[in-house]
Amino acid sequence: MIQVLLVTICLAVFPYQGSSIILESGNVNDYEVVYPRKVTALPKRAVQQKYEDAMQYELKVNGEPVVLHLEKNKGLFSEDYSETHYSPDGREITTYPSVEDHCYYHGRIHNDADSTASISACDGLKGYFKLQGETYLIEPLKL
Repeated sequence: MIQVLLVTICLAVFPYQGSSIILESGNVNDYEVVYPRKVTALPKRAVQQKYEDAMQYELKVNGEPVVLHLEKNKGLFSEDYSETHYSPDGREITTYPSVEDHCYYHGRIHNDADSTASISACDGLKGYFKLQGETYLIEPLKL
């Protein structure tokens, strides 16, 4: 049985990013509040980007300190990536946007060779990470 820990980020109330962790085994039944802290950013490139190429967050999981290393997922969008939507009159509209500065990351946990992470940093942290064989979900706290 896979146990899932849901980490939820509270951006509105606390001066630091607060998170609610929910331990789940079938259904949500236990949680604790944690505060992920962004580690000092790496030196920025000459070209200013909205989202960094790499970043790190420190947080406590089950009371133990954890460092989440994240890198922008540069292989996420193909060179011929397209978006198609339909106008109100049913006409198909396809665009080919250049997606270079996005907010989707993948990574790992420091000192855990088997860890993995897939996180969106678009509006708070949202996604999952695997730590010591356990899967944890993270999403912004809704107040």
